[in-house]
Formats: sequence, structure tokens, C-alpha cells
Amino acid sequence: MAESAHSEAALIAAVALAVNLTILFLLRHCVRTTFSIFRWVYDDFYRYLAVGRGGTPSTFSGWCQVKVLDFIARYIFLADVHGVPYLDPMYEPYRGQLFNLPRRLSDRPTIVGLIPQRQANQWGSPETEAAIIALLERKAAENPATLVMEHSYLEGHLRALKRRLPAGAVPGALGTPAEWGGEIAHAHYESSVHVILHPADAAEVVRAGWGERHPLACCAEYWLWRSYYHNWRGARIPLPTNFVLVYAPRDAAEMAVFERIVDAAVWFHTLPGDGDGAKPSNAVSRPPVGPTAGPVSSPAVTAPAPDSR
Repeated sequence: MAESAHSEAALIAAVALAVNLTILFLLRHCVRTTFSIFRWVYDDFYRYLAVGRGGTPSTFSGWCQVKVLDFIARYIFLADVHGVPYLDPMYEPYRGQLFNLPRRLSDRPTIVGLIPQRQANQWGSPETEAAIIALLERKAAENPATLVMEHSYLEGHLRALKRRLPAGAVPGALGTPAEWGGEIAHAHYESSVHVILHPADAAEVVRAGWGERHPLACCAEYWLWRSYYHNWRGARIPLPTNFVLVYAPRDAAEMAVFERIVDAAVWFHTLPGDGDGAKPSNAVSRPPVGPTAGPVSSPAVTAPAPDSR
């Protein structure tokens, strides 16, 4: 009888020890996992701040908003930033202005962030950024009746080339020429530029390696995305499908290609009767027209800086 009681006590002690060890093991891993999560949140939040100001506030709530949108874009809608936008067969005009763009030399740069979206390497010089701003200002000065240089509608702290809106137009009003505030292009500190192009021209820019689409612009092709914003929220979608990040020009030859892209964007936004050119939220590709041109090759020459910004 004593032996039986002793065996039972030993069994209970062994079970208690096993339970305690299991609890300690789980607690240890919970603490490590919790610490890892907090560390990731801390590091990623400061990476978000390091990208710079954008269309969302530089706060923790702004970071949370961006992470939700980033997850939806990349893992639900599987955004392909190097894919070409959908072009409706009934789109008018069907063709854009960019044909046979030369291929961009070197690999694509690394792009970081969502809102804001910026180029992490292959930057242009400060003189290049100034030259880009001067180019946009010159386009506005050459067409004062239709173009204006003012604060960006999409990234308000930046200056942007915009189409003059009709009197009384409300920027952001859904389904109107002012839905995107007349935005054509705005430049960033590292000399990359966001441009809204004709879908066919956006496809040409992406194919030739001069830029890539914004992940949220890829989402704009999906009915569910558009329906959520248009029907449920009564608001515009975050970005149109033909919203493209053009990589920073690095020399005079690339600056010349960049000017062609800007001219195509100006043409798109000043089409008669079109108002703001960024209309369809559905967005593919037209077949390539003509042979593909070879790469740009020219000596590295920094674009001249303007007298003023």
C-alpha cells in the first residue's frame, strides 16, 4: 500500500514538473515573440518615417493605415508594379504619345514605401532635382491658359505641374475633371517623379524600364477596390491606374527621355473635352508599335541647374 502511494506521488510530481516546464517554455516563447513583434513595429515605423513626408501623416496611425493598404495591395490584389495597366478597347484616344522609348540602362532601382513611395538608390543629384522642377515650371509657363505650377493635390508639401481646373471645380470631387485635382506630375527630393499618363504611355514607360506603377494604382483595376471607394465610401480611389513612378534621370540623355514623358502627360491632361486625363480606373496593354529601340547610351552629364526653383 505504501509503495502504491509512493508511486502515485512520484507520478503526480512528474506531471506537475512537466506542466511547469511546458508553461515556462510557452511563456519564454511568448515573451520572445512579443519582443520580436514590438521590435519589428518599432523598426518598421522608423523606416516609414525615414522615407519622408507623403500623403499620410508621419504618425503611428499613419503608419498603421499604410501597412493595411500595403497588405491589401501586395497580398490580396497581388499588385504587379512591373506589369502594364489595362487599356479598355473602347478607350478614346486609344493610343498615347510615347512610341519606341529607348530602354533604360542598368537594372531598376530599389523602390521603398507605399505612401510615400520613393527611390532608394540610383538617385539624381540635387542639380537634377532642380532641373526637373525648372522643366515643370517651364511647361506651365509655356501653356499658362491650361497649366499651372502649384502645390501637389496628392502630396501637398511638394510642387506639382497641374492642369488648370474649370472655375468652381472642387478638387477630389468623384467623377469630375477635378477628381485628381488636375495633377500631372510632381517631383521628389531624390529626383524620382510621379506622373499620371495615358494608360498606353504608362505601359510604354514600364516596359522600357523607365518607371513602375504604384501598388495602389494596380489595385484600381479591380471592381471590388473601386466599388468600396465609389459606392460604399462615396470617395475617389487613392490613385488612378495610370499613376507611374518615373525613375530619377541620371544624365542628359535620360533627362531628354524624361521630358518626352512629361510632354506625353501634358498632352493626356489637356485633351479637348477630357478635363482631367486620369479617368479610367480600369486599366492593359496595347501591342507594341514598331521595333523596340536599343538602350540609351551617352556620357553622364548632369542636367544644368535652373536659376531658381
